[in-house]
Amino acid sequence: MNKLLITFMAVYETRNFSLAAKQLFISQPSVSVQINQLEKQLGISLFDRSGHRQVQPTPAAVRLYSTAEQLRRTWEQGVEQLKQSVKQPKIKVTLGFSQTTSVELLPRVMQSLLADARFQFKIQTMNSESILQAVVDRRVAYGIIEKPIVADYILQTELPGDQLVLAGHPNEKLWLLREPGSGVRHYTEATCMNKVSYRSKR
Repeated sequence: MNKLLITFMAVYETRNFSLAAKQLFISQPSVSVQINQLEKQLGISLFDRSGHRQVQPTPAAVRLYSTAEQLRRTWEQGVEQLKQSVKQPKIKVTLGFSQTTSVELLPRVMQSLLADARFQFKIQTMNSESILQAVVDRRVAYGIIEKPIVADYILQTELPGDQLVLAGHPNEKLWLLREPGSGVRHYTEATCMNKVSYRSKR
């Protein structure tokens, strides 16, 4: 905050150049010089110095003090916010989303992720098996997959289920499949095997 304004506020609050100097840890002549400088910059008189000890603020000084008080609050808030940002750097967290959940689920939670100022999120899109391995290797903090995979030391939470729907004729010879390790590929193969097993029994 401007040095001249700080000195002005001290004089305004104490009504005394000597007391203001003590508060600011400077000499009384320095206070007088700074007030004179401020008055010259503004082209107005700020204090009536006719008294022996106390000085009286002019109407212009009353208006200036109100503005200076607002500036001081803004300055202190800005400094405090700056200190907090330096003291508490954002925690970097990597999240793994499978191809399907990155399309369906990620847009729903993106706003909540961005709203938390404590964290800086990095999103990686991989298939289910790659995400699991990344979690095991601690390259990813959390992973969202579709494929049911069991691994030691991994805490799993089940989310509301999705539905796999056949697009096309079931007897068609041409099938488009996802890559190995994909959750969709896992359920596609499981569904096909169930149908083949059912037909063979009939």
